[in-house]
Amino acid sequence: MDLKSILAIIVAFFTGKSDQEKAEVAKQIQDTLQEQLKPQPPKVVPQPPVTPEPKPEPPKAPTGQISGLTTNPNRLNSNKEAAKKGDKLMQKAINNVIKLGQDWLNQKVSYVTEKTKLIPGVKDSLHYFMSMAPYWHLIKGEWVRKDAQANGISEAIGDVTRLQKQLMPAVENLSKAYVATDDQNLKDKFAKRVIDICTSFFLDSKTGMMPSFIYANAVPGQVRVESAVEGRPFIIVANWLLFLQDSKFYTEAFRKGMQKWFADLAYWLEFSATGKKANEETVGNIASIYEAQLVAFNAFGGNMDYAAKRRAKAIARLFHDIAPDGGLPEEKKRVKAFMYHCKAIDAIYLCARIYNSLGQGIWYEERSGKMPLLEVIRYMLPYFMGKKRFNNSEKITYSYFVQPLRTALLVYEKYLTQQEKKDINTILEKNDPIRDGAPDLFDEPFLDWR
Repeated sequence: MDLKSILAIIVAFFTGKSDQEKAEVAKQIQDTLQEQLKPQPPKVVPQPPVTPEPKPEPPKAPTGQISGLTTNPNRLNSNKEAAKKGDKLMQKAINNVIKLGQDWLNQKVSYVTEKTKLIPGVKDSLHYFMSMAPYWHLIKGEWVRKDAQANGISEAIGDVTRLQKQLMPAVENLSKAYVATDDQNLKDKFAKRVIDICTSFFLDSKTGMMPSFIYANAVPGQVRVESAVEGRPFIIVANWLLFLQDSKFYTEAFRKGMQKWFADLAYWLEFSATGKKANEETVGNIASIYEAQLVAFNAFGGNMDYAAKRRAKAIARLFHDIAPDGGLPEEKKRVKAFMYHCKAIDAIYLCARIYNSLGQGIWYEERSGKMPLLEVIRYMLPYFMGKKRFNNSEKITYSYFVQPLRTALLVYEKYLTQQEKKDINTILEKNDPIRDGAPDLFDEPFLDWR
């Protein structure tokens, strides 16, 4: 029945009414019915509030204090005592440490904001560390990788040099000299220089670096997990800063600023888009460096529980890249396989030393009845002794390997055979400068060869 029929029936009830009255009533009824017959919007049913997906919490405020990440303060103290008691070689090493510290009092350290060249395609980002992936070349408009063929772009930018050859050695050598000397005037000079350098490099609003490696080891147009591992030198910086904590120049404001900076970098390493990718996809020496950075920066930043929580995953990642015979399959693929084996083992041992310093040792963890961190040393010994080679073109160098060998002699003394110990000592006698009183002897953890 349509609307007009309904109206006719209703109007019939008003017989006897004047036409005007009927028209008025009919109009009211029509308006009412039209309003009722309009399409009604769907009824809104109240919904419970949506709980957003939890996001990772930013780093908490520091809750503890550490005294070293890769260096044992007790070793430094005992070595100083040995020198005072007449140990000639240690005296020579300590004198070399102090002299090197004095040299660094006057050497220039530049900052990331001083670069005049940026990575291709990036503008107005002077406060970010920048470097190009060394083996990528622009060929006919496309970036192409050529292993072992450096492109030279990072050298032109200069941030790698600033970090590896200026900031890191400056902080390490000045801080080491601060510990070595008993001259308070020199101590103050060494400490003040370190604090001034780090304030400018990290904290100053005009010259400071952002706590991120988004533009590190870059290839234009790619998100690269390798970007997350350029901070290895910062592990050394953080380690040696801890030895200045008793200096009057190591103020509370400086401590809080540096802890926050490293906590922010640790957060970026794990939760940025690049960091998340690196957290799951890195392999080989890159994975080991990533793990070492992650635990070191969290610890320095005040997250004292992180090492215990991360330990199992770190072990799994380190072991994943070590074959049952101790070889490193990812590094065998490289043109410079020997060098990359050395770099990988150095990174593995660096990571293990940090975990050990934080009370979460991993040296003796086993897999199928063997200790993979010992097996990598055993695997490489024939290559160092010249009995095996990965190829016939690569020059053999030992710079990355001497410290892992020193450490292996200490950590695995009960597990190495007499022949293995003899081989390691033969290698170190020829290639390790600390045996002639080099500065690194001062913080050397293994002295039995003497």
